[in-house]
Amino acid sequence: MEWETIQEELDAGNVSIAAHQTRRMAEWFLREASDCLNAKVPFKANSRWILGDFYQGVVSRYKSLVKDAKDAANSWGIEDKFEHFVELDGRMTDINDRVSKDGAALNPNVHWNETESEFAHCTPAELKPAVKAYKDLYNALWCDECGSCLNIVQEGQTDVSMRCNCSTINWNLRKDN
Repeated sequence: MEWETIQEELDAGNVSIAAHQTRRMAEWFLREASDCLNAKVPFKANSRWILGDFYQGVVSRYKSLVKDAKDAANSWGIEDKFEHFVELDGRMTDINDRVSKDGAALNPNVHWNETESEFAHCTPAELKPAVKAYKDLYNALWCDECGSCLNIVQEGQTDVSMRCNCSTINWNLRKDN
């Protein structure tokens, strides 16, 4: 798994390599998640998307789906599920805050920089919060059991559930009538 390789590079003091691998991992998993969640990503005829294009779409879509699942659980009177989704919403807000704050350390450590950025010469300890934030984002979007990305199940154009391939994670998005 790529996360173990990233940690090995951090442990060895190879900040630039760890930052590069984290960035590539994030680009891959956010692109995949954008597809699986039907996240809104800006159209670019030249196909030159940046990490932020996928990131914003995925986080926004995830939070919208959590809200739908929370509303559905509430409509069915399933209090423990409702509380679970409240917790997931708070967790994604925390991850988003950490990616916004700590994620800025990735780019200057991927590209050659002299002194123009406070992050240009991170230590492994200074880069670790950025790696953790992106790993936590990945873990919010992927199932531990089957290793699949969460994906939307639709009936026609209506989202009815979000689940992983093995259904260990399976969110009902339908409200009780």
